Amino acid sequence: MTAPPQLAGYRFIRVIGSGGTADVYLYEQQVPQRRVAIKVDKFPLEGDAARRRFHTEANTMARLAAHPTILTLYDASVTPDGHGYLVLEYAPAGNYEQLSEKHPPTPRQVLDVGVRVCGALYTAHHAGILHHDVKPTNILVSQQGTPLLADFGISSPLYDPQDSGGYSPLWAAPEVLREHGHGDEKSDIYSLAATLIGLLRGRSPFVLAFEPRSRKELENTVLTKELPPFNRIGLPKEWEQPFRKALDKNPENRHYSALEFARDLQRIQHDVYGSQTPVEARGAAPYLDAAIARVESTESENRPHPPSRHMEGHHHKTTQSLTAWPKIGPIIMVITFLMGVASAAWFFVLQPNTTDAAGISPSRESTQITPTPTKDGDTDIAIAPTAEEVPSPHAKKNVINGTTATFEWTNPAPTPKDAYFWKRLSADGSVPNDASGSTTKETTLQVGNVTASQLCLQVSLVRSNRQMSRAPLTLCATRAE
Repeated sequence: MTAPPQLAGYRFIRVIGSGGTADVYLYEQQVPQRRVAIKVDKFPLEGDAARRRFHTEANTMARLAAHPTILTLYDASVTPDGHGYLVLEYAPAGNYEQLSEKHPPTPRQVLDVGVRVCGALYTAHHAGILHHDVKPTNILVSQQGTPLLADFGISSPLYDPQDSGGYSPLWAAPEVLREHGHGDEKSDIYSLAATLIGLLRGRSPFVLAFEPRSRKELENTVLTKELPPFNRIGLPKEWEQPFRKALDKNPENRHYSALEFARDLQRIQHDVYGSQTPVEARGAAPYLDAAIARVESTESENRPHPPSRHMEGHHHKTTQSLTAWPKIGPIIMVITFLMGVASAAWFFVLQPNTTDAAGISPSRESTQITPTPTKDGDTDIAIAPTAEEVPSPHAKKNVINGTTATFEWTNPAPTPKDAYFWKRLSADGSVPNDASGSTTKETTLQVGNVTASQLCLQVSLVRSNRQMSRAPLTLCATRAE
């Protein structure tokens, strides 16, 4: 390890870590006053290859710095003795390899990390940049507890046929192992899928399944052996299809983009936990279900009003009556009050909680890594749980035959006494301005007297405790040809 350089405007604090090509130190920046991580190349920038690598990393991180899941670059320069250095955002909780050793994350937390890093990779790929080295040590934990993709030191232009100059065999795709470094977007997706399994189970998937004893044996295993069923290596069954696709030996069989992989991860979140982590990438919708987003966009203008608000016009007339007939004013006030109480009781007790069904947008909570102070002033991490939510039903089949529309859906997590609250949507797909709707215990529904070419419903799962889906399912039936 090289000695920490003396840098104007920065005060050295301690060593953070060391790698094959660079050392990382913690400094106190004087203006603005903050802690920063400074990555210093071990070797002077001598020769075109060394300068190109340094400039590539600095320029790449500068181009991607606006993304919330990519480590921020503050500055880049060269020390007096010729070593390149980058001034970077300090991630006090370390990296996800360290995190997994201290506080093994849950499947829900790993999915949250996966969606966020997918957004970062999709952004990089859209900018024409491959990472080449996605792995647990290159995903850091920010001061706020969110993941940060770091270390673009061996990144390369998307369509540059040159060797990237390095890779990590534990997490690298088969084509990278065969070609000794070159890959594409699908190679990054493979590495991310392998990394997410590593976060959950502590080891990369092929080490977990076959326990190779050397690097050569590991590479041969990745190239020749198929992963066993996921339940045999302790992974959630919901992960099987999307992760097996992301880890397919043939790149053509993998997800075509990091965004498509993110959608599969969101689908697992939605099906198992009833919520989704938003994808943060330019031009990409944040959530999986466009229909839910469309309904939400109308809810602020078409939110159902409780009966007490429907009483406002009646209250205005009552006030006029009190002015005209003062002697019966107290009686009318009592009647008005009792009517309001009766209406409220009907709305909130006899009916399901329709405000949740159409008046509250789906929760955007996701599991966070909460930094907590340690003795030396840095931070450690603790896992913060998130509230369970009632999931939405899943669409199955919808069709109009003659004047009858038939809708079918499934319950992703059935419990005793589940029911379903449904209501017709307006012709434009918006939620009607009333509290009408019906409840059924069946997962098949027929609506008669349908003359339009399309009919849409909003369906929410209702638990026995009156809690219901915060992201109602939108079903649209079209007339059969």
